[in-house]
Amino acid sequence: MGIPGLVIHSFEYQEKQSSLPEVNETIDFSSDLFVTKTGSRIFVPLNILNQKISVPAKTDHRKMPARNRFSYSEKDSLIFQIPDGYQTETIPKDKLVKSEFGTYFTQIIQQADQLIFIRELEVFQGEWPKEKYLEITDFYSAVSGNDKARLVLKEK
Repeated sequence: MGIPGLVIHSFEYQEKQSSLPEVNETIDFSSDLFVTKTGSRIFVPLNILNQKISVPAKTDHRKMPARNRFSYSEKDSLIFQIPDGYQTETIPKDKLVKSEFGTYFTQIIQQADQLIFIRELEVFQGEWPKEKYLEITDFYSAVSGNDKARLVLKEK
């Protein structure tokens, strides 16, 4: 999973048999090493499971249409336990990106000493003229940029 110091406490998955395949995974894990502490603040990356890292390179001289052969969707919910002696200082705002290439949504819900991070990404199948290519890269850039959002906690 690429998370330093990962300790998996439990893991289970359920397959849903239907015309659209679906798998639901439930993983209970912890890690004391994936956050960054600076002074009295802790910086917590929110999307630790499914970051969109690759973004198509921008080019003004594309000659062929852009094609996405497959559609897919990802839905993740992560629950973060706020450590004793800390409180939230900065919580990223909810984000919604809608385009003809896909949709992207994130939301953070605070409940007592926990934060629930919800992320949904749906990428559409299709073919678009070369003139739309820069819009496609903008969509993936928005997703990738928001996937790097961090929560900031500070000592009480």
